[in-house]
Amino acid sequence: MTNNYMLRAAKDLGFKDTDDLYNQLSYGGNLQTKVANKLQSYEDERLKLETEEKNKSLIDDLNEISEKTQKKLEQLRMADADTGVVVEGVDNLMITIAKCCTPVPGDDIVGYITKGRGITVHRTDCDNMKALSEEDKQRLIDVSWDPNLLDKSYDGEISIIAKDQKGMLSSISKVCEDMDVRIVGLNARANKDETVRINLTLMIHDRSQIEKLCRSFKSIPGIIEAYRNKG
Repeated sequence: MTNNYMLRAAKDLGFKDTDDLYNQLSYGGNLQTKVANKLQSYEDERLKLETEEKNKSLIDDLNEISEKTQKKLEQLRMADADTGVVVEGVDNLMITIAKCCTPVPGDDIVGYITKGRGITVHRTDCDNMKALSEEDKQRLIDVSWDPNLLDKSYDGEISIIAKDQKGMLSSISKVCEDMDVRIVGLNARANKDETVRINLTLMIHDRSQIEKLCRSFKSIPGIIEAYRNKG
């Protein structure tokens, strides 16, 4: 029964002022119930506004925390635009894709913290990673492919063992052309057993594309094997 509430009740119930209201209340009757209901409604309204204000303040605080957290995560979860690789908990370090095993999206990968050259990303089955000493294994760090950068192309290497015969390179190029895969590097070396080893560097989107290419190469007459190196 604050003075403000009583003044408001007096006006809402048609009295001149609170003195007039108190005089009428002294006679008893159902006016007491009406005033009590008014006072209760005022208090309920105040509590509702107070709750809404607290909720708004809480939401504002949560939004602020969320924004700060997001910015922090963006700093810690560095997705390198050139490599499409995410490194958790590391910021402002150079990230490069290892040339020894040429990982592409779909491959299981791991990061290796080099001395002065940032982080190099390898396939987990890379022979160089398997050969690391126990001390060097302490330099390994968790990395992953960024799903938001799946439209990138990567260097993928495929080795082919084939019979040394005419038209082989033309057949290989035809498979790449049909699959809309660009050849960016090619090295061929003849062997003593009349076979040739061809190392292809291709612009690849993901692991499944490499696997499909290997299957297609194997279907070419004269090709004995097509596979990815482990590094």
